[in-house]
Amino acid sequence: MYSYTWDLKTGGYLINPRQQTRYVANEIRPVFAEELTLTGLNERFEYDPSTIMPLLWAQKNVYLLNGERMAQLNGTRYGQPLNRQYFFEGKRKLKPVNIARMVAKNATIIVPCVLLRAVPTRKLFAFLPA
Repeated sequence: MYSYTWDLKTGGYLINPRQQTRYVANEIRPVFAEELTLTGLNERFEYDPSTIMPLLWAQKNVYLLNGERMAQLNGTRYGQPLNRQYFFEGKRKLKPVNIARMVAKNATIIVPCVLLRAVPTRKLFAFLPA
């Protein structure tokens, strides 16, 4: 599949197609302001709650900023209070990830992948009844 490295300029990541592995290095997902507010992580992060761009990345229950662990939710159970663990002192100011620039930097990899999926998808939909 691929691996990735963190891009400090965009707050996102760069896909490394040359470092092919059998699996994705670690699945990461974007973290938006609403999640930080709902989990109570906003007590240690400063950000614009109205921003629509991601502010952090997460691998499972670990929250990352430029690849560095910032926080973790431990022992999460339905109906139980969240146990938050932080890996820094004080407060951290967050700025939105520059998704447009991140995608542009990864375009040489993303565009061919999208095109490879587009043709089979079109063929699939051609067989479906209208």
